[in-house]
Amino acid sequence: MSLTFDRDNKLIIVTAPTVIITVQDLVNAIRAYEDDQANMDLPQIVNAAGKQSLGLSGKYVGITMELLDDWRIQFEERTGPDYTRCFVTDGNITAINTYNNEPVAPAAFTWVTIEQSTSPALITVSSNKPRAIPGR
Repeated sequence: MSLTFDRDNKLIIVTAPTVIITVQDLVNAIRAYEDDQANMDLPQIVNAAGKQSLGLSGKYVGITMELLDDWRIQFEERTGPDYTRCFVTDGNITAINTYNNEPVAPAAFTWVTIEQSTSPALITVSSNKPRAIPGR
């Protein structure tokens, strides 16, 4: 996996031939870019949250990454004529930008799928009545 950062166009470019990248890989690379002395003048690029334990062995909440300040992800352009399928996996991506909050920038002959997922929801039931336990 290789990324380049186009500071002027606010693009995080996943370079060819890579076609799959995880949200964790993106967060790690963006944090490293933000921490580089040459980029300290930039506003924050990303917020990220998740990986809280669900209290079960090895079970955690997924990662959600929020791109800020018009930054977007772009898979490097391909030469065609066939389209290359590209994937962002293992987490969620949102964006706050002037591109209708779309986190992915288009590129020639790429077709990008973000495999979004939802975390479990907490549901509170308020009742003083005893409940039957099925099978008992």
